[in-house]
Amino acid sequence: MKSRFLRLIEFSLYFSGPLVALVTTPIVARALGPDDRGAMGVALTISSIAVTIGVWGAPQVILADLRDRRGTKKLRHIAWIGAGIASAATYAAGVLLGLDPLISALAGLGVLASTAPQIKTSYALAADGAFQVSLSAGLSSLLRLFLLLGLFVVGALTLESTLAVQFLALLLGTLVLVRVARTAVGRETGPERSFRSAIAAGAPVVGFSVLTAVTLKADVLALQLLATPNDVGVYAAVVALAQASLAASAFFRNRIQSAIAGGGSLASARPYVLALACLVAIGVLGASVLADPVCDVLFGSEFVGAPALLRVLAFTAGAQMFLDVGQGLLISYGLRRALLVVGGAGAVCNVVLLATTVPVLGAVGAALSSAAAAAVGAAISFIWAARARR
Repeated sequence: MKSRFLRLIEFSLYFSGPLVALVTTPIVARALGPDDRGAMGVALTISSIAVTIGVWGAPQVILADLRDRRGTKKLRHIAWIGAGIASAATYAAGVLLGLDPLISALAGLGVLASTAPQIKTSYALAADGAFQVSLSAGLSSLLRLFLLLGLFVVGALTLESTLAVQFLALLLGTLVLVRVARTAVGRETGPERSFRSAIAAGAPVVGFSVLTAVTLKADVLALQLLATPNDVGVYAAVVALAQASLAASAFFRNRIQSAIAGGGSLASARPYVLALACLVAIGVLGASVLADPVCDVLFGSEFVGAPALLRVLAFTAGAQMFLDVGQGLLISYGLRRALLVVGGAGAVCNVVLLATTVPVLGAVGAALSSAAAAAVGAAISFIWAARARR
């Protein structure tokens, strides 16, 4: 009974992310307007892609190595060196894409702020700290809520302050993981990888991360290059609302990874996958029925076309949640070649569809392309994991 109660609390903490997004997304959208909201979306996209490349797969390799009680110090060094390089590259990319230099600098700092949570999460999961990870996610969401609301009330909610809050809340929430992460470090009794081995082990994860970034993030960048700032802003606002549900998928991914790390079979993941399917079905149905009134209340008349986008992006978010969990399965079983196949299939699918649908359908085409790409990647992930465990 106690275990079920704790898991209910754990799920509620992850679900606080979407609830906070429901409050903060319209506040940020109305305070910034479509143009600045679009710039914020581009900055966050660049930062997100950069950090996945910069850490060079270290968080994922750390989780696998800790399962074998291997040392991980060199992996941490690689992650931070890569994050520093990625931070500088983020600034340059932002300027090249037309962002203000200050916004580009904040996006670069966001790479560094996002590195610590990724590393600490791996150590926490290895120490059976899934609950602490959920607590960290919930705390970050609540901090973001209160900080954004406070800035909005005093009239200081700008593009710069919004970006700063995003990264600061994420960093502060990580403090919850410090103690449990130390427990995992204490279990390192085996030999440590050489730098060459660590870089080689992270390469497939990086390749997958780059390909996955194309699968999940190319829509925003394509619109930045091909659409007006207003169109990018409308899309960025709605996609932020839809993709907030990905915070809930982290609950299922972390639980599955924790179970497998503890010696569980693939069958132990089945209840979580079924629960995720039910959650996605409810979300898609709700978005289909309530898109018009929800967008009218949250965004107002300035964000034209938001309801149609929300309906499509609900499917996109559902597919991305399954891709997220499927990726977690492949990583847990060390199926690194499968990661590249999954990422490559999704990336190629998204690029081809974006090239053919965006010129005709605009933002709706971008949403449809991302949904199809994520669904292809998710299907391959689950099929590969099931066959590998037979």
